[in-house]
Amino acid sequence: MSASNDTPILLVTHEFYPKRGGIATYAEEMALAVQATGRDISVWASNRTGMLDRKTCLPLQPIANVGSLGWTCRHATATKLRTQRAEVERSILYLPEPGPIFTMMYAQLLGLPKPKALVLTLHGTEILRFSRLPHRKFLFNRLLRQADRIGVVSEYNRGLLIQKFPLVDQSKIRVVPGALRHDFEDPPSRKRDRLYSRVRVITVGRIHPRKGQHYVIEALARMPEDQRSQVEYHIVGPIVKSGREYVEQLKKTAAESGIPVEFVGEVEDDELPQQYADADIFAMTSVQSGISIEGFGLVYLEAAVCGLPVVAHHTGGVAEAVRHEQSGLVVEPGDEDALTSAFIRLIDSPQLREEMATAGKARAAELSWQANVDAHFSEL
Repeated sequence: MSASNDTPILLVTHEFYPKRGGIATYAEEMALAVQATGRDISVWASNRTGMLDRKTCLPLQPIANVGSLGWTCRHATATKLRTQRAEVERSILYLPEPGPIFTMMYAQLLGLPKPKALVLTLHGTEILRFSRLPHRKFLFNRLLRQADRIGVVSEYNRGLLIQKFPLVDQSKIRVVPGALRHDFEDPPSRKRDRLYSRVRVITVGRIHPRKGQHYVIEALARMPEDQRSQVEYHIVGPIVKSGREYVEQLKKTAAESGIPVEFVGEVEDDELPQQYADADIFAMTSVQSGISIEGFGLVYLEAAVCGLPVVAHHTGGVAEAVRHEQSGLVVEPGDEDALTSAFIRLIDSPQLREEMATAGKARAAELSWQANVDAHFSEL
C-alpha cells in the first residue's frame, strides 16, 4: 500500500531514552531525521522514569510498559494501538526495533487497526528469534507480507533475513545502517601526556560475554614483553545483571595477565568523546551468543570519528562498520594468533594507527540518518 509524502509517521518503540544502547539510539535518531525533513512524526515509547524529562522537540507519548519483550509489555503496546485507532489508521506505522514488531506479530490476529503503510527495521537478533519456533515463523512471515518497507542494518542481515525467511519480497528490503548521533561531539583534544603514557586500548559497551572483553585481555597478555609493557586497557560500560559473574571473571583474568586494566564503569554520553580521545586503539571483539548477534555496531563509528583504529571480530555485520585493513583489523572469532597479531601491528606502528583513523573517519562520514529516512520512507 502506498501513502503520500504528507502522511504522518507514527514511530512505536520499546527502546528509547533514557534506555541506552544502539537500538534506542537508532529509534531516536530516525525520529529526529524524519522530523528534519518537515514530515509530521509522533513517537510512542515505553514509559520509563525520566523519559519525559529530557528536552526534545519530538511529540512523545508514553506506552504503559517497561520496554521488555514480555507479554505484559506487548499487551500494553497492543492496547495503545487499539485505543488510538484513528491515529494509527491515518499514519505510516514505523516499528524500528523488536519489541513492537513482536507485538504486531501476535496482535495482527486480533484485528488491530491498519495503518496507511507499515515499515519495519530489523537489527539481526530478532530474525533468528522469530525463525526458531514454527508459530513465530508463520506470524513473522505474515507480517513481512503486510510490510511496505523492510529495513535491515547491514548486508549481513539482508542475507540472514532471506535465508531464514525465503518467501520475503526482496524488493521491499533496504539496507539502512546506523550513523553517528546528531549530538555526538567532535573529538576533543587529548588530555594525556603522550610522551610518557602507554598505548591505551579501550572498549565501550556493556560488560557481557557477548561483547568479548575477555578476548581483548587474553590477546594483550599473549603479546611479547616488549608490547605488553607498552599497553593498558580501559573497559567503559555498565555491568548488566546477567554480566555480574563475567565481571569477576574479567577481574581475575586481568590480574593474571600483567596488563594494567581499568574498569571505568558507565559514563554519560557527553563524556564519551573524551574517553575515545584519550585512547589509541578501539577494540570490541563481539561474538554471537545463542541468537544474539552484532547486527552492525554504532560504537565502531563513534570510535572511528574520534580517530581510533579498530580491532574487531568478524561476526554479524561488524565487517560493514569496520573495513578490514582500511579502518581497522577484523579477525575471525577463535583465531587467537590473528587477534594478538592485530594488536601487535597497531601498537608497533603509530603510522598505521593514523592511516586507519583517517579511513575510519571517512567511513563514518559516508553514513547518515537522512539517507536512512529516504530508504525507509521514499514514495510512502
